[in-house]
Amino acid sequence: MSPEAREAARERALAAMAKRASTPDPTEAEIAAACRAIQETWCASEERSRRMRSRRWSLQQVRTVDFCIG
Repeated sequence: MSPEAREAARERALAAMAKRASTPDPTEAEIAAACRAIQETWCASEERSRRMRSRRWSLQQVRTVDFCIG
């Protein structure tokens, strides 16, 4: 790595550290909102999975009936 590239990388790292240091910690309300969003997403995903499982079961029943009739 050239000295110029090394210096540029050092400057970028220092700028990133300064930005991180100036970013405030999240408040309890922000943390609670993030937790609610995660929980809602997870619950919606679980509901979709449950519906898909019941839908697959229905398709399996149809295939069984088709096999027995056919």
